[in-house]
Amino acid sequence: MQSIKIEIKNFIKKYTGYHNPNLPNINKLNRIKNPSKNTNFKNQKILIATSSGGLYPHLIFESILGMALDFKGANVEFLLCDNALPACIMSTTRNISEDELLKNGPKSLCSNCFFDGYNYLKKSNIKINRISNFLTNKDIEKAKKITKKTQTQKIKDFIFDKIPVGNHAYAGALRYYATTDLDAEKKGNEILKKYFEASIITKLALDSFFLKNQYDLIIMNHGIYVPQGVINEYAKKKILR
Repeated sequence: MQSIKIEIKNFIKKYTGYHNPNLPNINKLNRIKNPSKNTNFKNQKILIATSSGGLYPHLIFESILGMALDFKGANVEFLLCDNALPACIMSTTRNISEDELLKNGPKSLCSNCFFDGYNYLKKSNIKINRISNFLTNKDIEKAKKITKKTQTQKIKDFIFDKIPVGNHAYAGALRYYATTDLDAEKKGNEILKKYFEASIITKLALDSFFLKNQYDLIIMNHGIYVPQGVINEYAKKKILR
C-alpha cells in the first residue's frame, strides 16, 4: 500500500496541469504508456464511491486514485449521485436556504455537482455508476412513507434493515447548519426529515446496486453524512466481510 501511495503522489506532481481554475487536466494521465499489471491489485474489483461530484478536492484525488489502481490492473468503477436525493452533503445554509431545500431539495446545486463530476470522471475511461439508475418510483414512495410516519425524535436512532440511516441523516442535518444543536434551529426538524428521506433513498438504491455488483474494496471520501455514511455502513454490514 505504501508503494501505491508514493506512485499516486508522483502522478499528482507530474500530470496535474490545470486547464481551468478548479480541475486538473485528467487527459494527461491517459497518455501514460505500458502500465504495470503485476501487483496485488490485479483483477480486484474496486468501487470508488465519490458520490458528490461537486466536492472538487475529493474528485481530483479520487480520479487520480482510480486511474492509478486501473494502471495496476484493478477493475475500478465510480459511484456518483445524479440528482437522486432530496438532501445531501453538498447542501449547507451558505449555498441553499432552508425554505428552498424544503421546497425543492438541492436542485439548484445538483446540475453543477453532477455534471462537473460526471464530465470530469468520464475522461478517465472508468465506468461511472449513477445512483438514480438503481432507484424506482416505488423506492421513492417507500422512503416518503417511512419518513412521514416516523416521529422526529426517533429519527436519530432509526435503523433500517441493520443500517443506521437515522444517525447519518442527523449528522447530515447538523452539517447543513454547521451546528451541534439541531433543536436550536427553527426549521431543524423539517430539515432533519429531508435528510432522513435522503438516507432511506440511498439505502434502497444500494439494495439494488449491490445486488447487481460485487466488490473486493470500497473507497469513499467520508464515513458519515448522506449519502457517504450510508454507503459506508452498508459496505461494512452487508458487503465486505
